[in-house]
Amino acid sequence: MPFADDVRKYTFASLDNLVNKKGEVVTNHPYIPTDEQQEAMDKFVDSMDLMHAGEKDEEGYVHSLVPALPTTVLMISMML
Repeated sequence: MPFADDVRKYTFASLDNLVNKKGEVVTNHPYIPTDEQQEAMDKFVDSMDLMHAGEKDEEGYVHSLVPALPTTVLMISMML
C-alpha cells in the first residue's frame, strides 16, 4: 500500500487539443499528427493484434498464443 507521500497528482495538457500561450487552438503543429500519420499508426497497432493469430484446429478455433499463466504462477508459488 503506498504512503500518502508516494501519491502525486499531476495535470497534463490535452493530447487532442494543442493550445498556445494566447489560449488559441493550434491546428497545424509538428506535435499534431497528420491524417496520413494517424492512419499509419492505426494500421500499425491493428497489425499487432494477436486475437486471430496462430493456426486453426480442425474445428476452426485459433489456439491462444498466451502462455498458461495460472499454471506458471502455481508452479512458482510451490517453489517458495
